[in-house]
This record gives sequence, C-alpha cells and structure tokens, in this order.
Amino acid sequence: MTRLASSIGELRVIQIEISKTYGKNEWKEDIKKLLWSAGRDNNPTVFLFTDSQIKEETFVEDINNLLNTGEVPNLFL
Repeated sequence: MTRLASSIGELRVIQIEISKTYGKNEWKEDIKKLLWSAGRDNNPTVFLFTDSQIKEETFVEDINNLLNTGEVPNLFL
C-alpha cells in the first residue's frame, strides 16, 4: 500500500537492504543518503522501514529522534 500511494503521489521510495554484515556504519550512511536526497536535493521521498529490518535497537532510536526532533544526533560528525 505504501508503494502504491508513493507511486500515485510521485514520491521516491527508499528502503534499506539488510545483509549479514549490515551494522551501525552502514545504517548511518543510508540515513545520510536519505536526508541528503530529501533535504538538499529536494526530492519528495518516502522512507520505507519495516519491523524485519530492525537489526539493532539504535535503528529505531535514530528514527524516533528524526521524527521527534528532525535530526539524528552525531550523524554528520
């Protein structure tokens, strides 16, 4: 449904791909790419994140911070 709604609204869908070696560093890089695309490049974007993609609790904490404050602490340091 999310992909259909995004297609109707002509929004770009970004979804991360989890692998065995996927960790915090890859997560931070994917979030950076998402924020650069949506913010700097002004691309209307949907971030699709499912419960099966939660490999570490920090992933959920980062999304929570992004939704509540608009930033992820120490992302661009």
